Amino acid sequence: MSDVIIVGGGPTGLFLAGDLRLAGVRPQLLDLTGGNDLADLAEVWNDACTA
Repeated sequence: MSDVIIVGGGPTGLFLAGDLRLAGVRPQLLDLTGGNDLADLAEVWNDACTA
């Protein structure tokens, strides 16, 4: 179960999710690209930035 839901896996959503996780909060990130965890979304975002 998540404590917080974040909509959008762009740079702000990923940064917020990472900071919340460091603070002990369990975020759930929802994004159109799918993926089950931050690593999946970070890889998608990195691919988009380097394309």
